[in-house]
Amino acid sequence: MEKVILLKTQLAEAARFGKSKEFRYQRLAGIFLDNFVEIQLNSIAKQKFLFDTELSKFQEKKYTEKYRRRVLNHYDELLKFAVSEGIISEQEKYLLAFCHNVRNNLYHSIKEEKLFVAISIKVLKDIITKKQPHWKNTSLFTAHTGTLIDPYKYKNVTSNSPEDWTKFLNQYFDFIDKRTLKPSNLLRKFILEKMRAARNNYKFLKNEFADYFPYAEDWGFNEYIYYYYFKTLHAEKLKEINEIEDKKEKDNSRKSLEEEYKNTWKKKKLSRIEAIEKKAKSMSNTDISKSLEIYTSLRDEINLISQGLENAASDLYAQIDLESEMANGN
Repeated sequence: MEKVILLKTQLAEAARFGKSKEFRYQRLAGIFLDNFVEIQLNSIAKQKFLFDTELSKFQEKKYTEKYRRRVLNHYDELLKFAVSEGIISEQEKYLLAFCHNVRNNLYHSIKEEKLFVAISIKVLKDIITKKQPHWKNTSLFTAHTGTLIDPYKYKNVTSNSPEDWTKFLNQYFDFIDKRTLKPSNLLRKFILEKMRAARNNYKFLKNEFADYFPYAEDWGFNEYIYYYYFKTLHAEKLKEINEIEDKKEKDNSRKSLEEEYKNTWKKKKLSRIEAIEKKAKSMSNTDISKSLEIYTSLRDEINLISQGLENAASDLYAQIDLESEMANGN
């Protein structure tokens, strides 16, 4: 029963962190939940491979050792295997891949859009609630022992039955406020807020930018994004170039990067903001899987427009502050 207690403890702790309004605890909840799913899928895969090994005494193995290692060591392969074995659906695979990417960003860089963490927690909570009563502790047999204390036991009985897991989940894992917006509406809100900020930044730039930077007199929507998204897209590469000591080599490296950027650029029109907003509004009538699909198709363009205009506005604010200080004799 030790594994049953360990699994319950991980879910109970994830729920405790998930209830918090503080992002530092939300982050831990996302990591705990994603790790739980990975542990369970990995364990189920091992059971299937063990069964396949036992059967191989009478028939040819279904899975090679090379394939088994790939599945157990690579999460994307584990998800594909889980779909092929009917453990999860294709749609659940897509959602779990999204959640795992969010978790990796949280785990390795402690950084991710707070919205995506909230969506990931909701998605993982729903999948675990649906699957865990059937997954249980993933073992064919569960050994009972009197030496272990189960703080989550029902009526003083520790069990690994679907009924026991359902009762546990209802009591200890129901941690998301029912009034919280559904994930598709959270995504919709996120995109619309990004585009609203982009509109405001562009209006600010059109009214003020050329007054402080005369070379931009003829600039439009495309030019602001073109010139100011460059440093976001190539932030790491630009840092490397700046460390080059030889001036000629540094200049050539910068020029080469700019040429590459120019050759792949596609002109951007202001009407794209309205088009993106329209697609975002359509999410109101879709499930989270379809909403994520729409968002994924728009993500690069959303980042390009919002970040490019934000960078330009940031430079303008800095220049306004600088000239204001100079005018005041500071």
